[in-house]
Amino acid sequence: MKGKLKASMTRQISIAIFFAEHLGGGGDAKIKDISPMSRGASPKGLDKITGNYSYGSSAVGYMISRSRMTINESFKKVGTDEGKKASGGETSYNNLDTEALALAITGATKEPFHEYFNRRIWPQMNSEHRGMWGLDSNKQAIAHAYFFASVRDYSKIAIHLINIYKGRAGDECLRNYIKDTTSAQKHVGGNIWYGYQFWVYGARASTSAMLRYQGQEIIINPENKKL
Repeated sequence: MKGKLKASMTRQISIAIFFAEHLGGGGDAKIKDISPMSRGASPKGLDKITGNYSYGSSAVGYMISRSRMTINESFKKVGTDEGKKASGGETSYNNLDTEALALAITGATKEPFHEYFNRRIWPQMNSEHRGMWGLDSNKQAIAHAYFFASVRDYSKIAIHLINIYKGRAGDECLRNYIKDTTSAQKHVGGNIWYGYQFWVYGARASTSAMLRYQGQEIIINPENKKL
């Protein structure tokens, strides 16, 4: 995957090449703009604190997890209204950009995101227990949430990230990405408590966090190597 995605980023290949029919009006987003959440999705219906889009009276993530909407349907229903911006501009925290990132991985690897994760990523953690992905009604992993693992296995993921951060695993490209994604970024609305795919505690802090289901946290400080 790493080679394919890196090549795609270099050529500025559009997500539309992979899944334009799923992303609706968001199909012009570049892969390199999805991870930092600068896909340009419209903020209409978006709660900038939680990153959840609402549709009707419910949050989109809630509806997906309860088989009332698929991930692919969500891209057509929210994020394409007035206020949509060009890809690569403003960074705006929203959960569907994480879903778009999973679609990009699926497009690059030609296998469902959760199957790729289970085959290539999970074994590197030397996990002690089985993990689980929540799926939508199309059997597509809900990438922005609903990944379940034991606390010890979550900690092993965090240790792996620290090893990448410290140069003990991965390559330079991945290491630089981990440093960026766990650093405070300037978001629409002035929020500085979120990196790219990690929560960040303070603009100058080196402490970040992965959030589990219902707000449980794995807090990571790669500088002092503490969890």
